[in-house]
Amino acid sequence: MSAASPEAASAGASFYALGPEFEWLAAAWDGFAHELGEVGSTLRHVVEAATADPQLAAESSGLAALESATERLVRELVEDAARIRHTQTTYEQADAAVHAAVPPMHSPATVPSGHGSSAPSTQDIPVFGAGQENVTGLAAAGSYAGSADLAGQGASASPPAPASAPDGSGLWHPAGAGGQDLSETALGTLSRVRRQMIAHAEHWVAQRIPYNQGLWHEGYRTDCSGYVSMCWGLRDSLVTSTMPHVAHRIAKEDLRPGDVLLNTDVTTGHVILFDRWADYAHNSYVGYELCPQGTLHHVIPYPYYNGFGVYEPYRYNNAGD
Repeated sequence: MSAASPEAASAGASFYALGPEFEWLAAAWDGFAHELGEVGSTLRHVVEAATADPQLAAESSGLAALESATERLVRELVEDAARIRHTQTTYEQADAAVHAAVPPMHSPATVPSGHGSSAPSTQDIPVFGAGQENVTGLAAAGSYAGSADLAGQGASASPPAPASAPDGSGLWHPAGAGGQDLSETALGTLSRVRRQMIAHAEHWVAQRIPYNQGLWHEGYRTDCSGYVSMCWGLRDSLVTSTMPHVAHRIAKEDLRPGDVLLNTDVTTGHVILFDRWADYAHNSYVGYELCPQGTLHHVIPYPYYNGFGVYEPYRYNNAGD
């Protein structure tokens, strides 16, 4: 197979397996066919009894027609289940071909420069929260210029040090995560709206959209809340303090792909799109965020790095659940 073009790679990154949905649908159809078959068997016995009874003989023809219709419906359900499984096989083959053509993800230990003359160079700037530099140091490097969502988040805050070496997954893991990504999301089990949220998030990650509150991309402001507004498919770019107008608080254990960790403070506000848990203890998670280091998909300590405000889990009101 020839090397994938950038467009094909971007499409492949958003091409999620729907196998579990196909299998669930086929199993449901099989279940319906089985239950209807039992009804048909009962009807057959009723027809035989009615035919043998002179008082019920007049009703037997109608019952026989109902039995025949039931048998026909059972056959159609079985045939449909076979078609669904055939479609699943075809889809899985196409899915495998697309993913085979997608090059491996780069590790976002640093964000490459070259996003355009309007964006500050981020060469050699570590991933937000992954290094020992404090906010003051990053601001001095120019990475916080013009930031309101992340301004004033505690100049003395020093986020955790990263793991000693990348694990090859393309995700940064905080110290203590052990380099393990333990809970890959089965996106095929999610609602269509949630799958779209993750696909939208991946779309900007693939484009490496730089952080700039004064710019817009594809109709949305290129900061953390503009990014989540895009992922949620909102008509306008909200700010972190107004996101509760379209969302509601949820419990930590209820977090699902497409939910967010939100700091609504007008001074230190920030928001991260939740993807999946990164460890069994739920002490860290894989999230999407647009921050001064760019649009990132990486592992974050729950709920966020110490010293950067108070974060609570929220769910979009129209998440499709």
